[in-house]
Amino acid sequence: MANLTSQTLTGFYKDMYGDQVKVIPEHAKLQKAIKFVEASKQPGGDYVNNVILTQEHGVSYLASDAGLSGLNDRVPMVTGKASVKGSNLLIRSGISYEDAERASSDKKAFASLVPMIVENMTESLAKRLEVSLLYGQSDLGIANASAKAGTTAVLTFESGEWSGIWAGAEQARIAIDNSDTLYGPFKITKVDFANTALTIDEASDTNGADGSSTGDIDDIASGTDLKIYFYGSVVLSDGTFRDMLGLDSILTTSGSLFGINNSTYSLWKGNAVSVSGRLTFGKLIAGLNNAVIKGLQEKVMVYVPVETWQNLNSDQAALRRYDGSYSKEEGDMGHKSIKFYGQSGEVEIVAHPFLKVNEAFAIPADKYRRVGATDITFKTPGKGDDIFHHLENNFGYELRAYCNEALFPRLVSTSVKLYGFENE
Repeated sequence: MANLTSQTLTGFYKDMYGDQVKVIPEHAKLQKAIKFVEASKQPGGDYVNNVILTQEHGVSYLASDAGLSGLNDRVPMVTGKASVKGSNLLIRSGISYEDAERASSDKKAFASLVPMIVENMTESLAKRLEVSLLYGQSDLGIANASAKAGTTAVLTFESGEWSGIWAGAEQARIAIDNSDTLYGPFKITKVDFANTALTIDEASDTNGADGSSTGDIDDIASGTDLKIYFYGSVVLSDGTFRDMLGLDSILTTSGSLFGINNSTYSLWKGNAVSVSGRLTFGKLIAGLNNAVIKGLQEKVMVYVPVETWQNLNSDQAALRRYDGSYSKEEGDMGHKSIKFYGQSGEVEIVAHPFLKVNEAFAIPADKYRRVGATDITFKTPGKGDDIFHHLENNFGYELRAYCNEALFPRLVSTSVKLYGFENE
């Protein structure tokens, strides 16, 4: 009966979702804007891409009546092979045999239970993927520890370091870098948006780590400038990352980036622009200057913190009146995005809930790809269409969703990180 229940549940799942859960959560802004390209069926493999690093320079200047003058030598463009490796993200959930039997009785019963699990798993994994696309191999915030009480402490984030990443993060596990030594896991027990703080407790689970001992609250108590990461994204013993390179790291790295030295080739280096005071339209346009000089000539997506978007929307509202061109979805006065035209063409400003409150990213989304073995899927290699797997030591089935991908830019010099601005 249990095997029949599994097949029935899988059949109901396929009737409802087809081969994939295709709904991308609203918070997955980069996943919506950047196409996924299946580069290989082999998870963990290297994806090698040819990129242009210089222009052609075999140019000859000839005066009038040059006759059979000689031509300058060819100086062809320089290309490089950028190598990127897809990172794996996997999420697990489960359903008891008792609930599975009820859900398999008919589609109505299935629809009342299983989609809640499937869609929450999809939303949760898409959030982790979105955070990786933004801050993979960068910290998720810098905080100071205080109020130690037994095995708990409070992490209060420094100015500009808080973000919506922490919404719903109760019970999440994190790792903490204190003076270049990593400790973890710690369990988040309280999220305090009013005071931009997390309360954490010691956690005994070490699965998915590297054999290191668990974090002790005394390791980080009263620590300052503590760097926060999701547990498992970085190896505790040596600080190497399992996560992909996100936008922040891509645009701020000096030296080797995907195997190419961006100190040698300026087209492979991003732009980081410090902004004082509030981020205004004028400062945003000025912040794009270097990208335009380096070749930006297409639509730009600008992802800003929610507070900054509200400020920019208010500024734009003061500049024009509503007229027949108004659209509640998007437009010059849009509720979901703000559009205007700058030096490079169309600029679309979108609020992103996971950005630190004093950071923004401006990118030509068409110059980026998400490459890897698979986007988010519930299919397990070697298991066919069956997504409900018997748990060996528990009374029920397990569901898994995973993805294998990395963020890859075809050109880096036309993207900008803006940082340091205020929202007051």
